[in-house]
Amino acid sequence: MWALGWTSLLTDIASEMSQSLLPIFLTTTLGAGALTVGLIDGIANLIGALVKPVSGRLSDGRHGRKKLALLGYGIAAAARPIMALATNINWVLSARVIDRVGKGIRGAPRDALIADIAAPEDRTRAYGVRKSLDSLGAFIGPLLAILLLALFDENIRAVLWAAVIPGIIAVLVLAVFVREPRLNSTASEKKASEASQQGAPVGFGGLGSRFRQVALLGALVALARSSEAFLLLNAARAGLDIMFIPAVIFVMAITYSACAMIAASVVSAIGGRKALTLSMLCLSVAYGLMAASSTLPAIFAAALLWGVHMGISQPLLATLAAAAVSAKSRGTAFGLFGLAASIAGLVAAVFAGFVWDSYGGATMMAAFAAVSCVVFPALWILLPSDDVFAST
Repeated sequence: MWALGWTSLLTDIASEMSQSLLPIFLTTTLGAGALTVGLIDGIANLIGALVKPVSGRLSDGRHGRKKLALLGYGIAAAARPIMALATNINWVLSARVIDRVGKGIRGAPRDALIADIAAPEDRTRAYGVRKSLDSLGAFIGPLLAILLLALFDENIRAVLWAAVIPGIIAVLVLAVFVREPRLNSTASEKKASEASQQGAPVGFGGLGSRFRQVALLGALVALARSSEAFLLLNAARAGLDIMFIPAVIFVMAITYSACAMIAASVVSAIGGRKALTLSMLCLSVAYGLMAASSTLPAIFAAALLWGVHMGISQPLLATLAAAAVSAKSRGTAFGLFGLAASIAGLVAAVFAGFVWDSYGGATMMAAFAAVSCVVFPALWILLPSDDVFAST
């Protein structure tokens, strides 16, 4: 578990060193608009997500979860030099697609592997630890970006080249230290598998109605959350100097990390549905702050609330997906879950970019504040009972 966490940490350092600067690189260096930023982010995520069900299904068979995770992390590491060499938007799109394909390949096998390693009662905590280390890397990355921008006289390309190094180390950590356990299902998981897979192919239908509800919930949450790229564009709109724009992701990520680590405790205190409702409330308020004010305190307060939303919602949604299927179907389930969320994310990113370019950043933030409110009733309709969280 810790080796997987450290792999995620190093990969996110590499990713966020580049991602925290990419929207500004696109708009200032390459002359792209907000719609282009949203399209690149959404298209890359969708293409990567199309790989997830295939990778997940393969990891449920004889191909093994670790091998596929290793392949995915390796491909993502290979995308970093392409981004550093980019001279036009097509290069950036290609690098982002390659990076997201790598993420698509590794995501479902890795999340299924965590469920294989952790006991059912420890899964929310296990996903919280992994996501906490992942987001720890996500705030170390922007911090390094700020320091390197100062060192290299605001040379964005130099920072993009430096991001290659932690990505390579991440692949080595996974290769050397992660071991894959033998698969075993609990009695309740076997019962869920028998009930949901009678004669049906492995897919949304074959995984059962409980999984479909969880996947729909995950898609609705993704639809309400446009893209972190717009946090950065909003910081630029507020007048934050380019050298300090990565600090927005730093604040978001350090909050994400802290909240992911305590997500299981939050669930124990108030229950899973209330915890997810709290996370959506934080997202709504974050959008409202950015819509109402373009001051720097509002920008950083919104980033903090965004981090609370991510830190609580992501471990809980992963726990729900793992609990909805049997051990031998988890890879497929996480692949389809990720695909549903990414399709919703593409719609959200394109809509956000269109509204930003057409009506301005404040209007876009207000629109998503309204969209996020729609998820509140869906939480209580779609979310299974809190029983799945009872022992975490």
